[in-house]
Amino acid sequence: MGTITATPRATEPRVYDFVISGYSNASNIIWSYEGKVFATSSPTALYEFPASGSYTVKCTLAGFDGSFVSEEIDLVCLDNYHREAAWAGIQYSYVIESDEDVSIQSGAPFSVVTSQVDGKTYRMISGIPSEAYVGESFTVNVGDDSWSIQVYGSESAAPVVDFDLVLSDDGYTVVALFKGQNASFYSYDFDGDGIPEQGNAFTYQKEGRYTVVCKAVNNVSETSKSDMVSINIVPHEDVDILELTDFQIVVGEKLDIVLTLAEGDVVTVSGPAAGFVTVSDEVLRVSPSEKGVYDLTVSVHHDNGTQTSKTVKVTVRGTEVQDLEEEKHDYMVVMAVFFIIAVSPSFA
Repeated sequence: MGTITATPRATEPRVYDFVISGYSNASNIIWSYEGKVFATSSPTALYEFPASGSYTVKCTLAGFDGSFVSEEIDLVCLDNYHREAAWAGIQYSYVIESDEDVSIQSGAPFSVVTSQVDGKTYRMISGIPSEAYVGESFTVNVGDDSWSIQVYGSESAAPVVDFDLVLSDDGYTVVALFKGQNASFYSYDFDGDGIPEQGNAFTYQKEGRYTVVCKAVNNVSETSKSDMVSINIVPHEDVDILELTDFQIVVGEKLDIVLTLAEGDVVTVSGPAAGFVTVSDEVLRVSPSEKGVYDLTVSVHHDNGTQTSKTVKVTVRGTEVQDLEEEKHDYMVVMAVFFIIAVSPSFA
């Protein structure tokens, strides 16, 4: 029959890549879950499970003589999507590898079952709370570990993230004000370490430009948006136009460059970067919205009719969130191409 392997994706733990190897004399390969076919004609397959839990996937080989042979693989999906949250009418599922006893608060719409897979013991906590439970929370204990499951109303659309950043009088404390929609809950990462802070306020310890990421979550998905905050940043010190050099900036960031000008000088900008660079008196205000590398030509028109110009290269980098989404998209495109060109082998 061959050997089946199942591998969860690092950034998408409910998405599994299946591969069968070491087989022969097959005219077709059929992948199925709970009797439903999700891939054919390839020794590789991709499947996204609806929630964490224990699953069995079947691979069936069709022989040239019309015969069929099948083999199954058992796996445990550990994508525990926000174990502290459940949504009305939606299956809640949390799986933990443990031999410890599980206790769930009395009256909770959740239960626990135990499964043995590959010699390991898994406790599976699941349930579908009704609308009557919205707003309530229930405590779960597994050995020394414990948490509360909060029940939210379900949404039909992904959350929309929008927020304002307000800088306090001390110049170092930032307060985030959420203005989004369809969010069951949301969090903020102020310092770029990927770990959300408690609450919606944060005090920075030094000057700089920082990216604040807001993540909103509901039963459909989670959505992120970023914004920049400047902590005690003063405009760029005066610079002669001929001293301008290539520079980098992040999408959404703002930068002021003060030019040294003589009386009567008039500044203009041109080139691709002129779309996000404006002139206010002697100040160049840079505020890009899209990644890319752009040429910027700055010209100073003098009273005597002469002109001084300098062209520099502006590199606009994406935020951490944008770069992560693009990497994810590129990976999916590569996988899609791989499956398109995959050809089922003929067997001796």
